[in-house]
Amino acid sequence: MCRAAETTRAQAKALRKEETAVHVIKTGEQYSKHPNKYKSQREAKTDFKCGKCGGSHKPMSCPAYGKECHNCGKKNHFSKYCKADAFKKRTIIPFKLDTGASVNLMSVNEYEKLTVKSKIFPVKTKVSGHTGEKVLHCNIRTQR
Repeated sequence: MCRAAETTRAQAKALRKEETAVHVIKTGEQYSKHPNKYKSQREAKTDFKCGKCGGSHKPMSCPAYGKECHNCGKKNHFSKYCKADAFKKRTIIPFKLDTGASVNLMSVNEYEKLTVKSKIFPVKTKVSGHTGEKVLHCNIRTQR
C-alpha cells in the first residue's frame, strides 16, 4: 500500500511540473445545441430556379427585373411566367407562318380573338402579295 501511495505522489508531482499546452482550433462563433440547418442550406444555394424569368440565378439578379410583361403590363416578370388569369385562358388561332415572307398578316377579327394582345404601332409600309397585288388596310404592326 505504501508503494502505491508513493507512486501516486510521484506521478502527481510530475504532472504539476509539466506545462499544460492548449491549442485553439476555432474561436469566435458559439455553436448552439440545435444549429440552424436552414442557414447552411441557404448559404449553399446561391442559385435558384426563378418563377419570374425561368432561369437559375442569384437572388436579386433576375433578368426580368424592371421589364414589362407583354401579357398583363406589370413589371418584373416575363409573359411566359405571368400568373394573370387572362394568360391562363389561351385562345389558339391556327394559321400558317410564311417563313420566306418579310411579314405575316392576320385579320382584325382574328386579332380581336386573342386574349394576349401586343402593342400596336401605326406604319406606312405598303404590303403586297406574291403576285404584286397590294394588300388593303394594312397599317399596323406589333412588336415583341
